[in-house]
Amino acid sequence: RRHTMAALPLHTDAVTHQQGVVGATKERTTVLFVHKKNAKEVKTALQQSNQLDRTFRMTAALVAPWSEQDCIAIPILLFPLDSQHDQDHHQTILGVETATHPLIQGQGVQCCPFSTAVLGNHTNHTNTTMNNNRISHDPALSNDGQPSLTTVQRALVETLLEVNNVTNQEQEQERSILVSKVLELNMQTCPKKLEKLGDDTLVIPPKALHEDHDVTFRSLFPTDYFDNGPTSLLLLWKTLARLYNISRVCRRGDIDPDSKIRHSGHRILFPECELNANGIPVTTGPGSPGWITVTEQGIAQSFDLTRVMFSRGNITEKIRFGQTLVQSEELVLDLYAGIGYYTLPALIKGRAKHVYACEWNAEAAACLRTNLVDNGISSDRCTVLEGDCRTSMQLQQQLWNQKNHGHHHGIKGGGGGGVDRVSLGLLPSSEGGWPTAVSCLRNDRGGWLHVHGNVPVSERDTWALWLCSRLISFAHNVNYDEQWVAICEHVERVKSFAPKIDHYVADVFVGPRQCYPGNATIGSETRVGLFVQPNDNDKNGRLVVPSCPVDQIPPPSCALSKDGVLHQQWMMEQEVSSTDDT
Repeated sequence: RRHTMAALPLHTDAVTHQQGVVGATKERTTVLFVHKKNAKEVKTALQQSNQLDRTFRMTAALVAPWSEQDCIAIPILLFPLDSQHDQDHHQTILGVETATHPLIQGQGVQCCPFSTAVLGNHTNHTNTTMNNNRISHDPALSNDGQPSLTTVQRALVETLLEVNNVTNQEQEQERSILVSKVLELNMQTCPKKLEKLGDDTLVIPPKALHEDHDVTFRSLFPTDYFDNGPTSLLLLWKTLARLYNISRVCRRGDIDPDSKIRHSGHRILFPECELNANGIPVTTGPGSPGWITVTEQGIAQSFDLTRVMFSRGNITEKIRFGQTLVQSEELVLDLYAGIGYYTLPALIKGRAKHVYACEWNAEAAACLRTNLVDNGISSDRCTVLEGDCRTSMQLQQQLWNQKNHGHHHGIKGGGGGGVDRVSLGLLPSSEGGWPTAVSCLRNDRGGWLHVHGNVPVSERDTWALWLCSRLISFAHNVNYDEQWVAICEHVERVKSFAPKIDHYVADVFVGPRQCYPGNATIGSETRVGLFVQPNDNDKNGRLVVPSCPVDQIPPPSCALSKDGVLHQQWMMEQEVSSTDDT
């Protein structure tokens, strides 16, 4: 009925436990130790079986002997051994006993960093841990030694007791039956933990606690209970809100990857509010039912969760962009600004002189303007350009060309016109914005492009070189001279997107050869290249150049199709290939 830890010896590290410490960035938790080469495969399988502890991130093993064997610690959902009955049962992972699983080297307890679900919201660390832990055994719910209930299970049991009129303390048999049925629900229907968004919102997975996705869950309620439609489970949502001490419950929705404007699919379950035909609150903006504020690294980001998507998994890249890449007094262009994911760090952490923020979702642009005010950013430091960035930047260029008497690339700036740095943070590909990005760089010294993309892991270097070849061709199209080069200085891995597909960011310098500020030595004939960082075998690093003419570098599978449309078929093929391999 639940997983225990008796199959392998339990190893622990010696790091001080940080549970409940406000501002702590890590905490001790239960982990599996696997070799680095197998970490992604095991993590994916754990996700699919709802056994991955999303409160924490994977990290290097700190416990001997696994720390000496290039192993990774993967946080998992396990519970303490509180009875001899528990200790007589082996822990199972992915349907196989831990002791005999070929990919699992061991299990133990060590410090792991908090996931991005809590990173940046230090005041939530203690609450997240407390609310996600198992509730201590409640004798009023069972008297036969059944295991204690998670918060989600307890909320469901309390709801079922009320709707089935099991309120008499003498009806112990009926109560025990309900508890047993709840404990038998699979983790997709009744997850062990729920995600918190911001300070006050609980997020229910799409298929969890849903009568249409599990007939067993539906059978726990009276026959006619769901006749009221979407509001039928309001009592359950109220109970969850009370137990988690939050004020709002929503269900996670999908975002159509082929949609031009990526509206959020989240829907509010509690409290009740006036909705339109699409199930979205009729009002928006500060104080509206869907309005929420998420604080990351001291930056407040407010948005309507029912209308605007929020990217929380990229927090490490937001920090890198604002604190490491953007330099003081730079002019920055954010071609896909959203609510300010990279615009705000550039202004607040990087101290950019001015940011041009393009966003064609009017609702996201409105949130961005609110966030600029809320974070104390003066209006003369940021220009929000609403609409398609491929045309809105052309209009901005025309405006500044007129003011600067036709000076080339007259975006507000220094003697060379143009911007110093461009963020292209659109997934799965920002390829449609590359020509605009290149055309907006300073014409006297070029600048940096930070290009995001979902790329097959095996094609990372191919993608980076092909990207450089495309950027240098765009530079020629806007009449930059032959001394211009496109050098990929670094490829940052942000996170895994799908099996064998990672979210990468390529840091590419595009500009005159003599202005290149990076580490590579560029030959006189070199036009594009990928700088390989120094390592044990090469102390200085090296520049990889294509073996074929620049215009003949083959495109990777994640490139736009010939009709200029980004299709998702390549991702599907990668996932099928991954399934076949495993």
